[in-house]
Amino acid sequence: GNLSTDGSFNIIETDVTTTEILKVVNDGTGPALIVNQTGLQPVMDVQDDGVSCFYIEDGGNVGLGLTNPNHVLDISGNLGVRGSQILGSNASYITATAPDDGLLVEGTVGIGTTNPTYTLDISAGTLGSNTNDEIKYARFKSNNSNLSYLDIYELRTGNGGGWGTASTRIQKMID
Repeated sequence: GNLSTDGSFNIIETDVTTTEILKVVNDGTGPALIVNQTGLQPVMDVQDDGVSCFYIEDGGNVGLGLTNPNHVLDISGNLGVRGSQILGSNASYITATAPDDGLLVEGTVGIGTTNPTYTLDISAGTLGSNTNDEIKYARFKSNNSNLSYLDIYELRTGNGGGWGTASTRIQKMID
């Protein structure tokens, strides 16, 4: 049958095991649904066959495919974005269309660092103190050949551990 109510409606400790659909329709000016979790438990856990697929933890972090999100939006698995996206922060939003096989980013990108200070900030670790110790930062390579690439790396050319004996090098190999 149907259940209709005007005003408040409270259900406590209800376990619905079989249902066709839960549908909320709102033709008013307020939100159609408000969920308010006042305790320390998760706000929401939407599951498919007993596996969490959409999870909102206490505090508001959202997990897609995981139940322990560490960020405002934390995704486990591949992310596909179609159409136009808004990237950036505050008043510096841009609208862009990501290429089919790529990603557009506004702001800084950190690889090996969680606090990038440059547009592309790559931290590969600490250079050792032995001769010929090296850190490879990046390799740019063609999809057409394993022999055509551009490497950016740091190489220690003498012993002693001082930065005066290290040099940053760019090596270009063309097939």
